[in-house]
Amino acid sequence: MPFGFSSLVAAWLFLLSAPLIVFYFLKLKRPSVRISSLVLWSQVLNDSRVNSPFQRFKRNILLLLQLLLLTFIVLAAMQPFWRGNEWHADRLPILIDCSASMAALDRERGLSRLDEAKRRVRERVDNLGRGQELCLIAVSRTAHKLTGFTDNKRILRDALDTLAVDDVESEPDDAYRMAEALNRTTPFDSVLFYSDGNIPPATGFQLPYRLTFEQISPGGPNIGISTVNATRGGESHWNVFIGIGGTDGTDHAGTVSIDSDGEHIGEQLVAFSGSSFERIAFRVDASQATSLTISLRSDAFDSLASDNVAFIDLPPLRPLFVYVSTSLPDYRHALQGLQNVRVFPGEDGATDGVEAYDLLISDDEDDMIIPCRVGFHVGMMPASLEAFVSTDERGSTIVDWQRNAPLLQHVNLLDLIVSDGTVYLGDSNEAQIEEAGFQVLVHGTRGPLLVRSRGEDASVYYLLFHSDQSTLPYRVGFPVMVRNLAQLTMSTLGLNEVQGRRTGVIRDITLLPNDTYVVTAPNGESHETTTDEAGLISGVTALQSGPYRISGPSTDIVYGASLLSMSETSLSSVDEIEFEELTVAAAASALKTDRALWPYLAFIAFILLFVEWWFFQRRPGGRASRARV
Repeated sequence: MPFGFSSLVAAWLFLLSAPLIVFYFLKLKRPSVRISSLVLWSQVLNDSRVNSPFQRFKRNILLLLQLLLLTFIVLAAMQPFWRGNEWHADRLPILIDCSASMAALDRERGLSRLDEAKRRVRERVDNLGRGQELCLIAVSRTAHKLTGFTDNKRILRDALDTLAVDDVESEPDDAYRMAEALNRTTPFDSVLFYSDGNIPPATGFQLPYRLTFEQISPGGPNIGISTVNATRGGESHWNVFIGIGGTDGTDHAGTVSIDSDGEHIGEQLVAFSGSSFERIAFRVDASQATSLTISLRSDAFDSLASDNVAFIDLPPLRPLFVYVSTSLPDYRHALQGLQNVRVFPGEDGATDGVEAYDLLISDDEDDMIIPCRVGFHVGMMPASLEAFVSTDERGSTIVDWQRNAPLLQHVNLLDLIVSDGTVYLGDSNEAQIEEAGFQVLVHGTRGPLLVRSRGEDASVYYLLFHSDQSTLPYRVGFPVMVRNLAQLTMSTLGLNEVQGRRTGVIRDITLLPNDTYVVTAPNGESHETTTDEAGLISGVTALQSGPYRISGPSTDIVYGASLLSMSETSLSSVDEIEFEELTVAAAASALKTDRALWPYLAFIAFILLFVEWWFFQRRPGGRASRARV
């Protein structure tokens, strides 16, 4: 049947019609009175017929109205509903995509994709039937449970009101796993996912429940800033490159404005056509630190606003300060041939007052206390590896190396001979090296030869054999490796290339160690965070596009995070999601929920009650008035 009832037990209320009818049957007749003429006997006969039970039942309009009123009240109590075109679930988790693309508008001054999803969920909440419960889960780069399973409509509506867009990519895998965990404690059969389809098209998750993917139509045409990076153009300037992307099949024109520390320094026209990727470039003086704010203004309707601004901080250009032990002349010679690199100590032992170095290359354990950002230790064994690896005088040769590691790019280590190699102790292996916090970059015949520290201290390298006891300094790859070491150090410090900061997580901010700071987001929300022993802030989320203010006892800096991924700017969407064993296609149309009918029946009952009151009680000259007369 096209309709049903959520509370059939309320049908017993129809029994109330029996006392209502009996009340009319037992109603007292009019009292006998004397009359002055026999002519009135005809009226008495007519009254006697009216007072007969069946005649009175047929002609009493008030009784019929009250029976009809009772019928609509009982039907409303039975909670009838009109069946939709989907399944009926008693418990239903609802995943709601809140990623950056869900802020896109369908038209100028129209609804965002998130508002449309909230409208559909709110309609489902309003039509909740008896015994049905919903659980709301927000999805962006992670999953966040807004409510548990509940049929409390106020709680569900309040949770929907708190939903806001996070300016990050959508990664629904966490939401799939959260729903799986919920299913273990509170069983259900189906999950409903609302999204505009700007999600990864495939996942390795094995779906243990039925998933319905209800796709919200993507937003309108969009153009935005997708990449910002700067490269060293020399000793006096940065070359800044800005990438402009947008939705396919649309033509846009706009203006890119560049502000430096609040001062407007220039603008440039840009045109975006179809699926092309436009790139513009300009120069910025590098004599001092500069914070750039790049804004994009479109000449036509632009559906997404969060990708129209970008931030990048450019440090002043300076040489790379490198400390190299005087006992390593081969490294000093290779570095002195590089531009923008200064090697310390000088020939006279002078350090020119430098207290902290960018790069340290040493074979002396006493030099390990020298402050540096990147360290390269030659012929040294880390203390945490002494239980697994030992030096060996029988020599070694290279078996393999990590060719994609930044330090070893374009470096050929074939036929390299090492006179004093390394050997694994006992049953030790590479897995234990990794558990100790190191990554093996070069493998020898019997043990590792070059390792890199993992984790927070990932910029420290250990050459486990001394290069003087090998043919490495005589290989063409040696100066290439030293140049790579200098280049990755410059990249680590931002002296060679700088990337515009993206939303997601705040990284690479160095402040006072073990100190507490207040981070204020663009929406005004603030929270405290504490730096580590190195003074780094890590793990602070940046889910909104815009400037973040970091305040402390003697610090007040602004950190701009805004860049979205290219997929978010292009508003691309997928029509199906590939799981490990099956594919879920998007619903062809919006699923219609069961629509509750009891509010309409209750409204009709109210109208009948009003008609009865007006016709029999309130209206002047009505039946009640005539009866009193």
